[in-house]
Amino acid sequence: LADGRAPTLIGTAIVPGLAVAEHRRIQVRGRWVDTDSAMSDYGVQYDYAAISNPYSQTNWVVPQYTTDCWFQRMQEIIDYLAELNKKVIVAEAAYPHNPVGAAGQPMPEFPYSPTGQASWAREHLRFLSNQPNVLGFFWFYPDYHMNLNVDPALKGSSLFQTPTQPMPALAEFRVN
Repeated sequence: LADGRAPTLIGTAIVPGLAVAEHRRIQVRGRWVDTDSAMSDYGVQYDYAAISNPYSQTNWVVPQYTTDCWFQRMQEIIDYLAELNKKVIVAEAAYPHNPVGAAGQPMPEFPYSPTGQASWAREHLRFLSNQPNVLGFFWFYPDYHMNLNVDPALKGSSLFQTPTQPMPALAEFRVN
């Protein structure tokens, strides 16, 4: 920019002073990690590393892990990104409260139920809130609900049962 500040790219726009997160696939200690863009390939500076939790799909591997083992894997990713001097944002995460649309099996400690979803949210928020390198956590499509005519996998992972009835997991996002 004319004033010497570095531009920040958002799609096709350049916005001075705006923070950008890069969401891409990287390999950490032999494992592929999604943290997806070509920004680094083109030398575009970014401020944060954005990661996603896997979703309940046919090939998802999460159910083969205990919660402690899953958090250990997440810790390795967070530590690796800290070595790159990047703060982490969990940009996409959700867990089903209803098995409708869930193609994969639930994690052993968290059944696909309102209580299981709330427990999953609580444990993830607890783990992440103790990580000094993690800045935020965003639920993927929190407002979808079972009455919407959308992908069933999205409805079953929402934080609402109806437009006005929250799921118990929403209460886990309380501010203390």
